[in-house]
Amino acid sequence: MFDENLPVDVQLISAHKSEIEANKKILASIISTVIFCGTHDLPLRGKELHEGVFQDLIKLKIEAGDQNLKATKKAAF
Repeated sequence: MFDENLPVDVQLISAHKSEIEANKKILASIISTVIFCGTHDLPLRGKELHEGVFQDLIKLKIEAGDQNLKATKKAAF
């Protein structure tokens, strides 16, 4: 990742921009799930901490091949 031919500030800005773009894709996928729950009158959470329609839908999207969410699976879900 480190390129000796580019100044450090340019490399940091580039890395920051790519992280922002990746986060936008993840957020878009999460927002579409929330919108789906809202338009179908589904609750986002269940009675217990680790249950609910939202988390089940996120897991389903990951299993279906959503690469953006799959990258964050271990961190958040």
